[in-house]
Amino acid sequence: MADGTEWSVGCEDVSGRSRLVVVGVVDRRVALRTPPGEIAIMTWTATEELRRLLAFAVARVLHNETT
Repeated sequence: MADGTEWSVGCEDVSGRSRLVVVGVVDRRVALRTPPGEIAIMTWTATEELRRLLAFAVARVLHNETT
């Protein structure tokens, strides 16, 4: 991502190939990069990790807005 802050969660595409969903912060906004033109199929644990990373990114954005 633009400021070098990103975290990733593993997933699979519809063909079963390993892919990544990447969460980051760009210009004090949360960014989500998914496999290009693909559907990200995630286990419940990967989905929970994505939820955690999104919450973390939002907290970082809110923290940067108040400093």
